[in-house]
Amino acid sequence: MPKWRLQPDKTGLTARDLELLEEMTEVANAFRYQPDPRIQELQKWIRANLCPDLGKPGATWTDRRVIIFTEDTDTKRYLQQQLEALIADSDREDERIDVFHGGMGEERREAIKLAFNTDPSRHPLRILIATDAAREGVNLQNNCADLFHFDVPWNPSRMEQRNGRIDRKLQRSRILKRQQETQVLQLKLFSDEEQRQIEADRRHWNKRLSMLTEELVREPARIEATYEVKAVRVEPVGIVYLYPVSG
Repeated sequence: MPKWRLQPDKTGLTARDLELLEEMTEVANAFRYQPDPRIQELQKWIRANLCPDLGKPGATWTDRRVIIFTEDTDTKRYLQQQLEALIADSDREDERIDVFHGGMGEERREAIKLAFNTDPSRHPLRILIATDAAREGVNLQNNCADLFHFDVPWNPSRMEQRNGRIDRKLQRSRILKRQQETQVLQLKLFSDEEQRQIEADRRHWNKRLSMLTEELVREPARIEATYEVKAVRVEPVGIVYLYPVSG
């Protein structure tokens, strides 16, 4: 099995830099062909919720659906290959997975949305792999209340946008009665300290958004109390000016 080896160069790296990089390379080589724990967790979840007899020929599927978000095209392709291998030989395996990404045409996008929102008893699609092209303006809540973040974006607000594909009005599942009860499934890739920081940031922005909402309510009345509207007719156009109230 070939291994990557670092070679001395003239980039100004110190001996310690090269030593650390060598250690990192050895760790990468050691785990290069190990099973992906994220795929293993997905396999467990799919067996528990979508396909109880997963791995057996002709395994049948439940009516539950799931969205799996990822950022990169390469990861999307890798994830699709891994999941297709997992569900091989199950009932209608070729129709169980689809992919939503930014490079597809409008007609194809609409076809996937229609299929995913159709009653599961009438369409076999169960797993939708999506890039962030689907994180805004795409309603997928009709028959889906489960979502995975396969990888975590650098901006937490993107995760909220992804969640919004199913955590929204007209969500049929009782699981998502309120946002606080949302059962969005997410692999934990943040440390405890990072998670605390994310929660602190979320509280800060929720407070700021609440203040902005209040300002939007108060501002028209404040403007009305400060200014008076005077109309001056300039033929053939009517022009309206806002004049500060003097005195």
